[in-house]
Amino acid sequence: MYHKLFISISMLSFAMLFQGCGGGSGSSGGGTQDPVTFTAYTDLSWISPKTRTDGSYLLSTSIAGYKVYYGDDNANLKLLVDIQGTGIDEYRIGVPTAGSYFFAIAAYDTQGIEGELSNIELKEAISFDD
Repeated sequence: MYHKLFISISMLSFAMLFQGCGGGSGSSGGGTQDPVTFTAYTDLSWISPKTRTDGSYLLSTSIAGYKVYYGDDNANLKLLVDIQGTGIDEYRIGVPTAGSYFFAIAAYDTQGIEGELSNIELKEAISFDD
Protein backbone atom coordinates (compact mmCIF):
# COMPACT_ATOMS: atom_id res chain seq x y z
CA MET A 1 0.00 0.00 0.00
CA TYR A 2 1.60 3.25 -1.13
CA HIS A 3 0.47 6.78 -0.39
CA LYS A 4 1.84 10.18 -1.19
CA LEU A 5 2.12 12.52 1.78
CA PHE A 6 3.07 16.16 1.77
CA ILE A 7 4.42 17.46 5.09
CA SER A 8 5.53 20.96 5.99
CA ILE A 9 7.87 21.46 8.92
CA SER A 10 9.24 24.91 9.62
CA MET A 11 7.78 26.33 6.41
CA LEU A 12 9.65 23.82 4.21
CA SER A 13 7.59 21.59 1.98
CA PHE A 14 8.73 18.20 0.88
CA ALA A 15 7.18 14.98 -0.33
CA MET A 16 7.53 11.55 1.14
CA LEU A 17 6.27 8.25 -0.12
CA PHE A 18 4.09 6.37 2.31
CA GLN A 19 5.27 2.82 1.81
CA GLY A 20 4.01 -0.24 3.62
CA CYS A 21 6.76 -1.56 5.79
CA GLY A 22 4.90 -3.57 8.42
CA GLY A 23 4.51 -2.92 12.10
CA GLY A 24 2.29 -0.32 13.59
CA SER A 25 1.10 -2.08 16.73
CA GLY A 26 1.64 -0.72 20.19
CA SER A 27 0.47 2.87 19.69
CA SER A 28 0.91 5.20 22.62
CA GLY A 29 -2.54 6.82 22.63
CA GLY A 30 -4.15 9.70 20.76
CA GLY A 31 -1.65 12.52 20.81
CA THR A 32 -0.02 11.62 24.08
CA GLN A 33 3.66 11.75 24.79
CA ASP A 34 5.80 9.65 27.11
CA PRO A 35 5.82 10.93 30.70
CA VAL A 36 8.81 13.27 30.48
CA THR A 37 9.10 16.86 31.67
CA PHE A 38 8.76 19.22 28.71
CA THR A 39 9.94 22.80 29.11
CA ALA A 40 9.75 23.86 25.46
CA TYR A 41 7.63 23.36 22.37
CA THR A 42 7.49 23.74 18.61
CA ASP A 43 4.64 23.68 16.12
CA LEU A 44 4.54 21.15 13.27
CA SER A 45 2.11 21.12 10.36
CA TRP A 46 1.53 18.99 7.28
CA ILE A 47 -0.92 18.33 4.44
CA SER A 48 -2.54 14.90 4.39
CA PRO A 49 -2.36 12.90 1.16
CA LYS A 50 -5.31 12.83 -1.23
CA THR A 51 -4.07 10.10 -3.58
CA ARG A 52 -1.99 6.97 -3.45
CA THR A 53 1.25 6.90 -5.44
CA ASP A 54 -0.52 4.81 -8.09
CA GLY A 55 -2.88 7.77 -8.61
CA SER A 56 -5.96 6.17 -7.02
CA TYR A 57 -8.06 8.22 -4.59
CA LEU A 58 -7.16 7.94 -0.90
CA LEU A 59 -9.94 8.36 1.63
CA SER A 60 -8.90 10.65 4.45
CA THR A 61 -10.24 8.04 6.87
CA SER A 62 -7.61 5.55 5.62
CA ILE A 63 -4.93 7.42 7.56
CA ALA A 64 -4.99 6.44 11.24
CA GLY A 65 -2.35 8.89 12.44
CA TYR A 66 1.19 10.20 12.36
CA LYS A 67 4.30 9.37 14.33
CA VAL A 68 6.69 12.22 15.07
CA TYR A 69 10.37 11.39 15.53
CA TYR A 70 12.99 13.79 16.89
CA GLY A 71 16.54 14.08 18.19
CA ASP A 72 19.55 16.35 18.46
CA ASP A 73 21.34 14.09 15.97
CA ASN A 74 19.66 13.58 12.59
CA ALA A 75 21.09 10.05 12.39
CA ASN A 76 19.55 9.01 15.71
CA LEU A 77 15.87 9.99 15.81
CA LYS A 78 13.49 8.44 18.32
CA LEU A 79 9.72 8.37 18.57
CA LEU A 80 8.43 11.41 20.42
CA VAL A 81 4.67 11.14 19.96
CA ASP A 82 2.05 9.01 18.21
CA ILE A 83 -0.73 11.32 17.01
CA GLN A 84 -3.76 9.13 16.45
CA GLY A 85 -6.74 10.24 14.43
CA THR A 86 -7.89 11.50 11.07
CA GLY A 87 -8.15 15.11 9.97
CA ILE A 88 -5.07 16.18 11.94
CA ASP A 89 -2.73 18.54 10.11
CA GLU A 90 -0.91 20.42 12.88
CA TYR A 91 0.40 19.70 16.34
CA ARG A 92 2.10 21.66 19.11
CA ILE A 93 4.70 19.25 20.42
CA GLY A 94 6.56 19.36 23.72
CA VAL A 95 10.30 18.75 23.90
CA PRO A 96 12.60 18.43 26.93
CA THR A 97 14.41 21.79 26.58
CA ALA A 98 14.57 24.79 24.27
CA GLY A 99 16.99 24.47 21.38
CA SER A 100 17.37 22.98 17.92
CA TYR A 101 15.96 19.54 17.16
CA PHE A 102 15.68 17.39 14.07
CA PHE A 103 12.15 16.20 13.25
CA ALA A 104 10.63 13.72 10.82
CA ILE A 105 7.10 12.41 10.46
CA ALA A 106 5.72 9.07 9.30
CA ALA A 107 2.06 8.47 8.49
CA TYR A 108 0.38 5.16 9.21
CA ASP A 109 -2.85 3.69 7.94
CA THR A 110 -5.79 1.94 9.57
CA GLN A 111 -4.04 -1.41 9.11
CA GLY A 112 -1.08 -0.16 11.17
CA ILE A 113 1.28 0.07 8.20
CA GLU A 114 3.75 2.89 8.83
CA GLY A 115 5.27 4.76 5.93
CA GLU A 116 8.84 5.86 5.52
CA LEU A 117 10.07 8.88 7.43
CA SER A 118 9.68 12.23 5.77
CA ASN A 119 12.73 14.34 5.09
CA ILE A 120 14.49 15.25 8.32
CA GLU A 121 14.22 18.95 9.13
CA LEU A 122 15.91 21.08 11.79
CA LYS A 123 13.48 23.17 13.84
CA GLU A 124 13.87 25.51 16.79
CA ALA A 125 11.94 24.77 20.00
CA ILE A 126 11.17 27.67 22.30
CA SER A 127 10.69 27.71 26.07
CA PHE A 128 7.17 27.76 27.47
CA ASP A 129 8.31 30.83 29.41
CA ASP A 130 9.01 32.89 26.24
